[in-house]
Amino acid sequence: MQIRLFQYNPFVISLILAVFIGLSGGAPAQDGCGSAVDAASVMSMSPDNGDSRAVKYMAVVLDRTGSMTQTRSTGNTRGEDALAAAKTGVVNFFDKVPNGRVVVTTFASSNFNYLTSGFVGEAEALAALDTLNGQTCTGNTRLADAIQIFCDYLETNAPTAPQDYRIMAVYTDGDENSSTGICSGPDSTIGPPPAGNYSTGSWQQKCWDYCLDKHTMNVVYWGLYRGGEEGFDPDTDIDTGRAVSDEAFFQDLSQSNGGTYVQCGDHQSLQLSLSPDQPIAGKMASFIVNDADPAEPVFLAYSTKGMGSTTVPMLNVTLDLDSPKQAGPSLTPDPAGTAAWTIKIPASAAGVTVWFQVVQGGQPEGKISNTANPIIVNEQAGVYRYDDGSSENLWGWSTGGDMCWMHAFDAVAGGETITSVQTMFGSFSFPGLSPGNGTACEVFIWNDPTNDYDPSDCILLASEASMVQNVDTDMLNKIMLSSPVTVSGVFFVGCVLTHGAGQYVAPTDETTSYVWGNAYFCGTTVPGGFDAGNLMANQFKPADIGNFWCLRGGY
Repeated sequence: MQIRLFQYNPFVISLILAVFIGLSGGAPAQDGCGSAVDAASVMSMSPDNGDSRAVKYMAVVLDRTGSMTQTRSTGNTRGEDALAAAKTGVVNFFDKVPNGRVVVTTFASSNFNYLTSGFVGEAEALAALDTLNGQTCTGNTRLADAIQIFCDYLETNAPTAPQDYRIMAVYTDGDENSSTGICSGPDSTIGPPPAGNYSTGSWQQKCWDYCLDKHTMNVVYWGLYRGGEEGFDPDTDIDTGRAVSDEAFFQDLSQSNGGTYVQCGDHQSLQLSLSPDQPIAGKMASFIVNDADPAEPVFLAYSTKGMGSTTVPMLNVTLDLDSPKQAGPSLTPDPAGTAAWTIKIPASAAGVTVWFQVVQGGQPEGKISNTANPIIVNEQAGVYRYDDGSSENLWGWSTGGDMCWMHAFDAVAGGETITSVQTMFGSFSFPGLSPGNGTACEVFIWNDPTNDYDPSDCILLASEASMVQNVDTDMLNKIMLSSPVTVSGVFFVGCVLTHGAGQYVAPTDETTSYVWGNAYFCGTTVPGGFDAGNLMANQFKPADIGNFWCLRGGY
């Protein structure tokens, strides 16, 4: 089978190049009319409380067994490349979660090692990984035991963290062969679909049940993959008679627990990473390739059918995708061999499983990357949203008062009747800084008569009094409107909460790439003085925040 990678056949709607400018707590913000707001005196971000804050925890689990000595097309062993990938994973984790904590672990035969003294910061985690440089991988693969042991470690040492705040990042070439613990068992004689469909008592069934809903599982799988034959051992390419491959199991395990699956075949030399790890339907996503030849263009391919084998003669390569298509234009890598696509994922792709791979031509043969296999995160049905479901910060007036946080949305067909506003109260990362449960609040719907995403001329359509609920949990609270309201074009939803000096009320999502003109704040330092009917009459007029709020509109 051949594909034409030079014909632009986009999975995406458009390629958008944007410059994102950050707004610091002490810099002047601009209101909707361009006048300055003194952010240093009237607006403050919540303070950094150091280790007292709730954080995200990640366990790096590295397979150091004998099969990881297999040499790849990069000239390195699986163990060497997996170690490099784990270091990159740690750096990316801390880029997204600066206050995160990581424990570094390895397994081989009966050795389950902790290379750090519990959870540590970025420098300590990278230093621990550096101790593995030059070390030989050896021993049997007690994979089921490793999954169970490190799953227990996360749960024991981060007991109050929700599932998406406990991440297990596993780097392995699979081939479970010697576990003896509570998750040990024979190979399953059946495999998915549907998810979790394994023989009772098999190690796959026990691991799947043991991990389900406990952690986010990110698996990077190293092997000899080419073609995806279910009954072939990934290390030897010998028919083992297994009904379910490691590839199928790890893909099921990771995606059933909200994580990602990456396939690193021994013939794959380019390195592809995604941000966010799980692209969101209707939102921007970045696809970054490293280790490319600066002299040759690179192409981003995708498939919705799965792994396969597709030859591209003009590039002298064979992709590991079934019926691949091109996403975005070809790019020229920089001198360091890096290129990045920033692409808007179609809203219609929600819930779709997609396989991504980067390809580059060359002589005598081209190069391909690992295959990244995420599920496009399904936008909650009947909800207008931007946030990713977790807060990273809180905003409020330094002297207290009425803070209003607002989002602009563009009405879609079938979503013209707004029935609710959904918002978080407080922040899981900053507990105790917001007014408590039962505090009065109010939500609003406005029409933007000029459809220009500028709230200065907004017309109030509806309001609903409510109260703070589930504070500091990052749970979205649905506030139903007594009388649903019809919208068209651009409209705004917002929430107003009165707070005191030293409190912070408006929760932000600061890990989702922001598009300017979608999120605003306004209000007054006079408690109860907010004017929802004329936003420009407020002491502080609408100003763009530079980050999305944890705020949604329901229909």
